[in-house]
Amino acid sequence: MIGNIPDYHIHSSVSPDSTESYINILKVAEQKGISDLMFTEHFEFFSAPYSSPIFQKKYLDNYYTQYCLCKQSNPTSVHVGFGIEFGQPNLQPETAKNFLKKYPFDYVIGSCHTLVSAKCNFKMNRIS
Repeated sequence: MIGNIPDYHIHSSVSPDSTESYINILKVAEQKGISDLMFTEHFEFFSAPYSSPIFQKKYLDNYYTQYCLCKQSNPTSVHVGFGIEFGQPNLQPETAKNFLKKYPFDYVIGSCHTLVSAKCNFKMNRIS
């Protein structure tokens, strides 16, 4: 077992793409020798007029509350941090900026999960 391995891209049941509880994630991380975890729940931004019923301010409030409870009751030696994965923050830069000011994120990931009306020309080359 190798020790002192961090993982800074973890989603829990707070995020719509995971069903794992914080406690289960922490216990498995400790068993695997992971020293630091950064929870980075998804928050997707969309172009007007579409807005997501999931990704609203109350979602982030709930995430922060759940994170604080997890940190207080952490039964393991794994250090946990409060991060976020912002999807397409360029679509709503002022909203993203306001969220960054409001919440004490330790780590921020910017991602692009959707390309709409984009022409992508690329070749996949197999590396042997």
